[in-house]
Amino acid sequence: PEKGEKAILAKKTGKIISIEEDAVRQKDQAGKEIIYSLSKKNVRVNQGDMVKKGNKITRGSINLEEYLEITGRDICQNYIKEEIRNVYSNQGIRSFSRAELFLLIY
Repeated sequence: PEKGEKAILAKKTGKIISIEEDAVRQKDQAGKEIIYSLSKKNVRVNQGDMVKKGNKITRGSINLEEYLEITGRDICQNYIKEEIRNVYSNQGIRSFSRAELFLLIY
């Protein structure tokens, strides 16, 4: 993906039923079809894959406001914590206290 390109996120839990040149089609658990327009994005899923709401359909950065809206506060907070841990771990910092993490997030 190009720098700063946002990922398309699954709006519902369900199965990828087709991948076309300009769209990915998903059927949610209630049988409703959801169509994601691609506009030349890099697809991360395959036909037949099961995806959970909030999973990336395409490569790119996650828009946290959209992720929060789709997944809810707890899952979004856990995602942010894990991303912070990954960034620090990649810099050689293996652990930090809960208070330090709290300061970073809030």
